[in-house]
Amino acid sequence: IQVIQTISAATRPFIPSSTNGLSLSTEVF
Repeated sequence: IQVIQTISAATRPFIPSSTNGLSLSTEVF
């Protein structure tokens, strides 16, 4: 769970949409 949170937090600054960040994390996992 920590890894997912870290990735989402890291992708947030790069991706303006929070939904895009969530979809990216789900694709990876």
